Amino acid sequence: MFGTEIAGNRLAQNDALILGPKVLEIRLPAGIAAGTEWVASASLHPTAGKNGSVQLSLGVKKPELGTAPIPETAEVSRDPNWTNVARELMVSSPVLVSASGEAQARTEAAFERFRDLFPIALCYNKIVPVDEVVTLTLFYREDEYLRKLMLDEQQTATLEKLWAELHFVSQDALKSVDAYEQLWQFATQDADPSAFEPLREPLLRKAAEFRKTMLDAQAKHVESVLDFAQRAYRQPLSDPQRQTLLNLYQNLRNTETPHEEAIELLVARVLVSPEFLYRVERPQEGTDQPTNISDLELANRLSYFLWASMPDDTLMDLARSGKLSEPETLRAQTRRMLKDPKAERMAVEFGTMWLHIRDLDTLDEKSESHFPEFAQIRGDLYREAILLFTDALANDRSVLDLLASDYTFLNGRLAHYYGIPDVGPPEATEPWKRIEGVRKYARGGILTLGATLAKQSGASRTSPILRGNWLCEVVLGEKLPKPPKNVPVLAEEPPEGFTERQLTERHSSDPACSKCHQRIDPYGFAMENYDAIGRYRVRDAAGNPIDASSRLPTGEAIRSFDDLRSHLETHRKEDFVRQFNRKLLGYALGRSVQLSDEPILKEILLRQSENSFSIQETVCQIVLSKPFRQIRGKDFRDPALEQ
Repeated sequence: MFGTEIAGNRLAQNDALILGPKVLEIRLPAGIAAGTEWVASASLHPTAGKNGSVQLSLGVKKPELGTAPIPETAEVSRDPNWTNVARELMVSSPVLVSASGEAQARTEAAFERFRDLFPIALCYNKIVPVDEVVTLTLFYREDEYLRKLMLDEQQTATLEKLWAELHFVSQDALKSVDAYEQLWQFATQDADPSAFEPLREPLLRKAAEFRKTMLDAQAKHVESVLDFAQRAYRQPLSDPQRQTLLNLYQNLRNTETPHEEAIELLVARVLVSPEFLYRVERPQEGTDQPTNISDLELANRLSYFLWASMPDDTLMDLARSGKLSEPETLRAQTRRMLKDPKAERMAVEFGTMWLHIRDLDTLDEKSESHFPEFAQIRGDLYREAILLFTDALANDRSVLDLLASDYTFLNGRLAHYYGIPDVGPPEATEPWKRIEGVRKYARGGILTLGATLAKQSGASRTSPILRGNWLCEVVLGEKLPKPPKNVPVLAEEPPEGFTERQLTERHSSDPACSKCHQRIDPYGFAMENYDAIGRYRVRDAAGNPIDASSRLPTGEAIRSFDDLRSHLETHRKEDFVRQFNRKLLGYALGRSVQLSDEPILKEILLRQSENSFSIQETVCQIVLSKPFRQIRGKDFRDPALEQ
């Protein structure tokens, strides 16, 4: 609008009135514009624009028009052609305000707040002038403004504490004195060192203050080691234990051992003590009968059973109060700990040892020429087994789910390896998901884990013998005689014209071997649809159809792995659960299961059957059992050892 009158003020004919935000486009013939410089002057309207502010930009290209909605609170015209969508300040363009309006004070105050947070000299190209030899400034700090901008009081206190720790550990106050002396000597060679003189007294004063701080901290360091010893021993320090450590420190200092070295030796003494290396449990004197262990000893047993680590504060507090040994408290703590993420350690320490797959993630026994992909997938196979067991503990699954569930845990890469769709990209290693309905893909339970199938195979082929023996002894708990001496080792490659099954059958026909193989081979043959690294197949490497049929020792004919799993679920589930309980009890007690433990195992099995074979109930029954909560008397004499 040229020459328009507004608010009592009329514009000249050549002036344009623009209501911002606005893009004003002026087209000129090329002949007129060529070789010229475009100049424009702008000002706010003295009345209508008195309290406003504006930035202008002049260019030869038309800016892109923004489409973002303008906030209701914006002090601008709601023109849809607002070009600066983010409404950001353009640092290269001045801000126009009226000299006598409210906008000037408002804008100056905003700039002042910015300058207060971001001073002009906040950043330097080179913060500290560093001599090639020494420098007086070991740590340069300039975070005052950033602290004001970003941190609250608690965060600021944490930052100050970290700086104090850095200064203490680095001992920069003492090192600065040494550096000062070097600079002084260097300056005397070809310059006047008097410029350094004002630095001497502050540096010496700071070093003296630091020496006093170090001296005052020595007693705290010793006390910290005593606190550490209490945690390392997993029980309160007795007076003799405490005095032994204090005497050791004092003896070291008396022999002029520096404080820091004395502290290091004190920590070393804690770490080599029997109380740290072993779970020390003291039997009651004067009796040969079992007695209950103390609550603190019980806390240690429970924590190392379920977490493979020291007790947490909750357990220790209950133990100190004498409440942990109460059956309901002990049961509640057991269930709490099984739901804690630290229970995954039990899956690693017990689960992988029980299944004989420990350290499968580093197994390098597979032939790289036959299975080059195994090195990449072995970690995922191992992780699947750990997650399956961890889930069973945390979510109180049935023990029978471990044998034949219809779910497993997969990431995209392992799902692709197994041929299970819709889990994730074939190369994805995260996230891991609980996938239901995997039986139709020949998965579910420990028998179809790629980890167990790969571990119970040869380097380049499957092994029905290894798999059958593993299922009999590890899964079902059968006792098999040791193989006779001088049994020939099967070749890694079947002879020409032989399948892997025929190779096994020829070996098993030996009269010296046939008796045991009649018990184990049928189970192994039923798992022949899985190759040596756990993949499902219908043909072997030579292209021969897989024959997974067999006749079990009971005389029952089976045609496939599904028939075997059905047989185990129907006829052998109690054998599986009993064997699982034996292994878990032995792990909890840290010893082999004995004949005297059979009543406990029967009681556990009874309680399990009443609770749908709950795995948490299984663990609770073990924790509440006498063998777990008691210790032999000091005068106990084992008759078996005396014979």
